[in-house]
Amino acid sequence: MREIKFRGRRLGTGDWVYGDLQSQAIPLAAILTYDQCEGYGDIIPVTPRTVWQYTGLEDVDGVPIYEGDIVESRDEKGEGKRIIGEIVWCESVAAFIGVHAEGQGWLNEGDPTKPTRLSYTRVIGNKYQNPEL
Repeated sequence: MREIKFRGRRLGTGDWVYGDLQSQAIPLAAILTYDQCEGYGDIIPVTPRTVWQYTGLEDVDGVPIYEGDIVESRDEKGEGKRIIGEIVWCESVAAFIGVHAEGQGWLNEGDPTKPTRLSYTRVIGNKYQNPEL
């Protein structure tokens, strides 16, 4: 089963908080933290525009990939043209996809039926902290 979790930037400190999204906190956003040993922890208010869902995937370095992350990808040999894009939810295919930063096409060579090659994909930032990417 796919793990459903979220992250957001804590109000006040800007630290990343990971856990379950708390819908009763709307119009604000909050994350309910979870610890493997301790169980559920605190409900922490977060900046709504920084709340992104975990895709269930990890990059080449084992870094969890979240919606809103900026990734770089290369061809199947890990070589060739460096493609930079943002991870977004695509309603029409009901999946997280990588879209070129310029908004032109997909990270998977423009073919939505081809998966992005995660073995050559690396998280290099996110749209909140690195809007220049």
